Amino acid sequence: MTNQLSREWSVFLRLWYTKTLLVVKLHQQRHRSDNQVNNRKSLVLRHGVLAEEHWHKVVVGDIIKMEDNQFVAVIIVRFVVSCDEFGGFKYWFSLTIN
Repeated sequence: MTNQLSREWSVFLRLWYTKTLLVVKLHQQRHRSDNQVNNRKSLVLRHGVLAEEHWHKVVVGDIIKMEDNQFVAVIIVRFVVSCDEFGGFKYWFSLTIN
């Protein structure tokens, strides 16, 4: 009985340790990725002037200038597009949504 209980705890502790290490590793990778994204720069309209800002300083209601093939780190809910393409349409896609 004691030997069986010991074995069960041994298996449990090994699984718990492995799972904990995996969670810590994934958290560190996510933190590193978030830092890379948040430190990218974009043009933001502030007080009538386009200013270059880091993404972590962009807040709700800011107007950003997006250029062709530019990375956008936010989910855009409402936007206005003016372009010379047929019908004024632009195609948007999102790579990751948190």
